[in-house]
Amino acid sequence: MTYAAPIPPDEDERLSRLRSLQVLDTGAEPIFDAIARMASSVCGVPIALLSLVDSDRQWFKSNVGLPGTSQTPREVAFCAHAILRPELMEVPDAMLDPRFSTNPLVTSQPHIRFYAGAPIVMPGGASMGTLCVMDRQARVLTDDQRAALTDLALVAAQALDMRQAALERDRLNALAVQQAQEASAKATIYHAIVEDQSDMVSLALPTGELTFVNQAYARHFGLTPASMQGHNLLEYVAANDRESVASHLQALCREPGTAHSENRMYSVAGNECWVAWTNRSMGDANGKVVALHSVGRDITDRKRTERALLASQNSFRALYEATPAMLHSIDPQGRILFVSDAWLANLGYAREEVVGVSSADFLTPASREYARSVVIPNFLQSGRCDDISYQMVRKDGSVIEVLLSAVLERNADGQPAHSLAVIQDVTEKNALSAALRVNQERLSLATSANGIGIWEFDLATGRLEWSDTMFSIFGGSRATFGGTLEDWSRKLHPADLDACTRAFDWAIAAHASMDFDFRVLQDDGEVRHVNARAMVIDDAQGKAVRVLGTNYDISERKKIEQALEYSEQRLRLIANNLPILISHIDTEYRYTFTNDKYQAWFSLGEGGTVGKTVAEVFGPTAFAQVKPHLDQALAGQDVSFELRSSLPNAPTHMFVHYVPDRNAQGVVKGVFGMVRDRTEQHQARTRLQASERQLRAVTDNLPVVITYIDTEERFRYLNETFHDWLGVSLDWAIHRQVAEVVGPELYAQRRAYLRRALEGERVEFDVESMMQGQRRHLRVSYIPDVWTDGIVHGIFTLSNDVTAFKEIEQALQDMARVDVLTGLPNRRQFNERMPEVLARAARTGAAIALMFLDVDFFKSINDTLGHGAGDKVLKEFADRLVASVRATDMVARLGGDEFVIVLEHLNDEDEARGVAQKIVEQVRSPLFLGAQKLKVSTSVGIAYQAKTTVIHSAHRLVSTADHALYAAKAAGRDTFKLVVLGPEGEAA
Repeated sequence: MTYAAPIPPDEDERLSRLRSLQVLDTGAEPIFDAIARMASSVCGVPIALLSLVDSDRQWFKSNVGLPGTSQTPREVAFCAHAILRPELMEVPDAMLDPRFSTNPLVTSQPHIRFYAGAPIVMPGGASMGTLCVMDRQARVLTDDQRAALTDLALVAAQALDMRQAALERDRLNALAVQQAQEASAKATIYHAIVEDQSDMVSLALPTGELTFVNQAYARHFGLTPASMQGHNLLEYVAANDRESVASHLQALCREPGTAHSENRMYSVAGNECWVAWTNRSMGDANGKVVALHSVGRDITDRKRTERALLASQNSFRALYEATPAMLHSIDPQGRILFVSDAWLANLGYAREEVVGVSSADFLTPASREYARSVVIPNFLQSGRCDDISYQMVRKDGSVIEVLLSAVLERNADGQPAHSLAVIQDVTEKNALSAALRVNQERLSLATSANGIGIWEFDLATGRLEWSDTMFSIFGGSRATFGGTLEDWSRKLHPADLDACTRAFDWAIAAHASMDFDFRVLQDDGEVRHVNARAMVIDDAQGKAVRVLGTNYDISERKKIEQALEYSEQRLRLIANNLPILISHIDTEYRYTFTNDKYQAWFSLGEGGTVGKTVAEVFGPTAFAQVKPHLDQALAGQDVSFELRSSLPNAPTHMFVHYVPDRNAQGVVKGVFGMVRDRTEQHQARTRLQASERQLRAVTDNLPVVITYIDTEERFRYLNETFHDWLGVSLDWAIHRQVAEVVGPELYAQRRAYLRRALEGERVEFDVESMMQGQRRHLRVSYIPDVWTDGIVHGIFTLSNDVTAFKEIEQALQDMARVDVLTGLPNRRQFNERMPEVLARAARTGAAIALMFLDVDFFKSINDTLGHGAGDKVLKEFADRLVASVRATDMVARLGGDEFVIVLEHLNDEDEARGVAQKIVEQVRSPLFLGAQKLKVSTSVGIAYQAKTTVIHSAHRLVSTADHALYAAKAAGRDTFKLVVLGPEGEAA
């Protein structure tokens, strides 16, 4: 079901404001298209819309990413929801949002999964629609993207307001033209207006014949208005400009309109001067041009100033280009106006290759996009930018890193005129900073990953600084850390305090490094062994100023030192007698060097091996075995291989490694060889393979699913339990993506955790999943596989089936609500269920009855036969009660021999009496305890609530039934009494 958005309380006012904009169903406009494109780019999504919410539709003024779609019904519009709130509305995953999960825009084309819309709020507070972005994948915007989208929505509102204002100005201008045309027909009024003007004013026929000039016009030429009338206005235009002026006026007179121009004319003294004209062609009622109205102003002084300014600019340009800094200036279209010589030298261009070219062409694509989407909008708004990091491309294709600072100069109208930028080449500086940062990160990673704590002690201030790892070693936390030597000394084992203090003081006095072990006594009493290494740092005068050191927890090392000492003795003995052969063989397969082990291994006799070929020393069969590998090494490859030998008195399995021996020119001139006895290792490998098979057998039989998933969410390892639980072939599943193997339901449960783990977070969670028709409660751990480069290459997953624990937990909860002896609901469960019983009665209006029962003379049974017999009587009593009522009726034991029965959906009170009579008769039947026959009876009190809209409380029903029970006992027991509760709550 699609949830349509509610109608805003100001809907009539909002729609009136929307229609006053006169924007619905109009054509595309660049400003709104640019806003939508910028929203799409900033948010990194394929779809962006400028949506206006009409009474029954949302109409798109601008559309990026949904070609062919101009509007959708309002009832399915996300934007109809977004205009109800003043801030941005974001829907990370529409499939999970109940408002939109069944929306046709989500379930079918265009398959929207993500939506974010910022309301377009006009001055006065009315929301016209939204600037929204959408994606076909779930996502979340960053804070910067949300702020940018909100700002762009504000720009869109201002653009709509400015558009409306422009339409109003056009209307007023048209009205003014109409009024001017009417005024022009009244010559007397017109003349009175224009005669006092200092500007030159004239009226002419479309042919150029003057019909009126004012005094200022005539004075400019030293004539009278009357003498100029009837002459063509082109007569007073300078000869060089006459043709262009004629063409300009001819084009203007094709239809009514206004145009501006500048041209040269002659002054009264015959001097050439410049005049700026505003020419308006006026039409009759049919739109035919009948007159030309012109207003002119002498701009000769301005032209002189412009020429002087141009000369000044040329001087500035020469100075600008010669400055030793990297400078450039660009026009409002982004084209380069000027560049300095240093700019050209740095980038390897000639001036004629760059002037007039877009400055963005000299940026890398990433910097170009950053400039377009972020820097330039802010720059145009604030008028400056400082230290913007860009990458520029030299002519040879190499890239330099720069910092750019710029200011924007505007013209008299406040519009951008040009910008001036200073550029600093920081390529080398950034490389050094990056190298330093990498080294710092490596140090931090190496120390934290290896459990190494770093500390620094300032000898002048006595201040002690600890890294986070130090608290893992010593205990405590940064919140309780005082930053003094006492923080360190009070953690030391008392027996080590003096020795550590002496070692520390001696190192400072001797300006020497320190390396010693000590014990730490943690707050919980655990003793840890720590190694301390440090160096004393001197100032320029050789005075010790600080101590920098590391601490490393060596507790595990201490535990195994004794075992290691014995192991090292064995390894040292083995290493000293390790049968390793070292040799050098030239390109003719001759030995140029062999060590003494050759003689010990092979008993080669006199003459040795140097100068002999391999075939001569070991025979042609042995040479044939190694020759292909020697040839590979002589061809320049490192070669390792296993060699099986049948030589007498020699190892049977050997590992051979050949390394090419190259001269200074890189030419292979021989091969270095190393041969190790691998007989024992071969045997060990056989045992290891057997051990690995056993290990695989163990993991495959563990009741835990163990897998490895790479960064593409593909399985790289699965144990046999995975097959047992999911019924999936491991051969088929390996290298396939998780979603394909486990299915959409199980994948959806784990998707968010999986992605968090692939981002480097250890994730543990519980999940309930249906696998092959069996519901399992799983406790899952996702452990990132982070390599030494800090990159996550995949994750290890362990899934434990904790269904049994969950069932035990549920059973424990049930035990707290069930009577242990009878298995019936206890008082707690009775109290929990009674509100539900009363609610059903209120909803259906049906009658209910509550019976209060006990066992007659039960105390006598306990006293004479014992509590064991009493328990058996209670158990049999409970069974007979359950057998006497419907499965939907509730039977509960409140304690001792007190029981209650709740009967629902009764037709009348006789039905309750019938059930009570049945219970009395059932209980009256003889009860046998072994061979002993007991006569047991019960008394029953009934509170009957008739069909009514008045529902009594559970306490009222129990109290009434309890009183009825005592009435039954008073009547001689082995019977029942029923009390009807009337609508007023009184027993009747």
